[in-house]
Amino acid sequence: MVPIQVDGQRLLDHLAELAQIGADPTGGMTRLAYSPTDQQARAWFVSKAEEIGLAVSVDPVGNMLALEPGAGNGLPVLSGSHLDTVRRGGRFDGMLGVTAALEAVRAIRHRPDLPRGRPLGVLVLAAEESTRFGSVCLGSRTIVNDLPVDALQTLADANGVTLFEALQQAGLAPERLSEARRKPGWFYEFVEIHVDQADDLVRAGVPVGIITGIAAPTRLWITVEGQQAHSGAALMSERRDALTGAAEIVLTVEAIARTLADREIVGTVGVLRVQPGSMNTVPGLVELGVDIRGIKATTVDQVVEQVKQAADQVAEKRRLTVKISVVSRARPVQVSQRQIDRLIEACQTAGVEQIRLASRSAHDAMYLGQHGPISMLFVRNPAGISHNPAEEAQDEDIIAAGSVLATYLAWLAGQN
Repeated sequence: MVPIQVDGQRLLDHLAELAQIGADPTGGMTRLAYSPTDQQARAWFVSKAEEIGLAVSVDPVGNMLALEPGAGNGLPVLSGSHLDTVRRGGRFDGMLGVTAALEAVRAIRHRPDLPRGRPLGVLVLAAEESTRFGSVCLGSRTIVNDLPVDALQTLADANGVTLFEALQQAGLAPERLSEARRKPGWFYEFVEIHVDQADDLVRAGVPVGIITGIAAPTRLWITVEGQQAHSGAALMSERRDALTGAAEIVLTVEAIARTLADREIVGTVGVLRVQPGSMNTVPGLVELGVDIRGIKATTVDQVVEQVKQAADQVAEKRRLTVKISVVSRARPVQVSQRQIDRLIEACQTAGVEQIRLASRSAHDAMYLGQHGPISMLFVRNPAGISHNPAEEAQDEDIIAAGSVLATYLAWLAGQN
């Protein structure tokens, strides 16, 4: 491998420019998918990609591919991420991957001495965050045919705007959804840089992490039904309290996940809806939204089964009715040892210290892994938190990761 240095100041300047688009006076930024601020960020990307000689195409759901023309006929080597954010999000989630990819491609194009057989491209995936429509990675899932057509009408935001309507308002073509789908094998490799969303790299004292696998969520919707009753008249021995049963299930999800924490399992109950929601009424119905994640599908399936069995036991003990449905099930992705070894070599070539770690959050790369090889790099986050205005990355770490990416992409682009 040949070390490739990126223009660090320009990379930092690009991040600063994007941070102003949708900036919130109270901190962070808000660029919900297909919103005017998201559109502004997308226009910014097109101008920067064309500035370095890339040809930009946009598919019917808003995925943008900025491809290098005339650089070989092989499958393209791609890098990128997303530009939409959560409400009051940080300055790096998604943006770091896009800006680093732009700068890496620019640096490689300035090196005509490098062997080249494959074009380079920057891929910006649409609607990665679930904040607006309650469903994650809409752009990458469309590419791999994981988003059904009826989702265009069933997914809607808090104002009742459907995904179909939002796409139309953004000047896209939802009626041509099928044209955004691709067949497996359309790229040589996709590489995504992302800020660390926890404190793994801070604790390790290194700037860069090489991802070995991406955890995927399985989401359950659990309905616990008991009997609504007067809180004063209903004796404790006669109650069929849906909320106390739901509380047992919540604690069971936590307990099961804790026993498998060494296998990178996490379990969360993020939604709890109680009916009728009156202080003087025994709850008759409770709904729970459960998120279970892991880097191995078999372990996730094992946890789901344990949760189902525990919920049945709670129902029997408390004379309740429990119904469980699987809302969504994504499959974890393992990064191949070949990719991991080559990324380690790229780090060594660039003089950047690194460790291996798993990503416990889902990313577009996870879905694109259904179509070809993927790899990921994490950048140290001193704040140890993401999806938050406090999200951070040090300038020197950003520049180091950008140079690792450029070194790796240049090597990939030279492969037969």
